[in-house]
Amino acid sequence: MKVVSKFFMFSSVMLALMFMSCSGDDGADGIDGIDGANGIPGIQGSDGTNGADGANGATGADGEDGNANAQAFYYDTKEYSGSSFVLEVPEFTEKVLTEDTILIYAKIGIVTIAIPTSISEQIFIEAYLTLNTATISFFENGNAYNMSLGQVTAIKIIIIESSSFVERAPAKSANTGVLSKLKADGVDVNDYDAVAAYFNL
Repeated sequence: MKVVSKFFMFSSVMLALMFMSCSGDDGADGIDGIDGANGIPGIQGSDGTNGADGANGATGADGEDGNANAQAFYYDTKEYSGSSFVLEVPEFTEKVLTEDTILIYAKIGIVTIAIPTSISEQIFIEAYLTLNTATISFFENGNAYNMSLGQVTAIKIIIIESSSFVERAPAKSANTGVLSKLKADGVDVNDYDAVAAYFNL
């Protein structure tokens, strides 16, 4: 029994050594396979139909008619004195003098008054208009009155083109039409600031 056991153990060891010595090295990795072909592209979708154009908006209401053509001129008269003085006004053409409306104002101190008018109970101021000039004159009880230096600090003139403000008419009627229109619109023509504001001067 003892002899058989030793032989069996020896045989087992030998077989194990034989198997260990007979095992070969691992083989090299195989080559990667070829990539598959690309798939067929999908069908492109069709564009959507354009929507119908919207309806045109309603026409806006007409705006209000603009005011007449008007011009304002300012003359510094602080250095003027005497019973009258003459201002050069190149805008006083024959057409302007006969067809348009002309408003003249005098600034005395801080007050601006329309001409012609009375400065006091005895003193009056008037304006005489001719081609290219305006003559401002002063009177006391019907006689020439000498204004002191600096009493009249400024003369302001507004020319309103009558033909663009009222329908074409004779000069006198056109002038009356302009004044009537201003009065109807609540403008006091004796107030320079009110007239200037009305015409955006």
